[in-house]
Amino acid sequence: MQDKILKLEKHPYNVMPAMTAEERKDVMLDIKTYGYDSNFPIILYQNMVLDGWHRQEICEELQVVPVYEEFRGSDLEAYDLVWRAANAEISPVVNGQ
Repeated sequence: MQDKILKLEKHPYNVMPAMTAEERKDVMLDIKTYGYDSNFPIILYQNMVLDGWHRQEICEELQVVPVYEEFRGSDLEAYDLVWRAANAEISPVVNGQ
């Protein structure tokens, strides 16, 4: 278990869209109220944030230690993980469904 907040950069494969102000406020309030949810670790790849960039920024701001998990896979698998996560965030209307 990590005992400190790591100072990290966003991985170039992390193509997640920015959170809206409302989404950021909701995540911040949730972390502030309940602490960091270990079911959603910040995924690291090549010592950078592959997934969880917004949570990383919020944890830095709140001084809350998140849970980190190292991605163990190839570049292609890392890109695929982020691509799938980014597309899951897109609403069905925008995603053509």
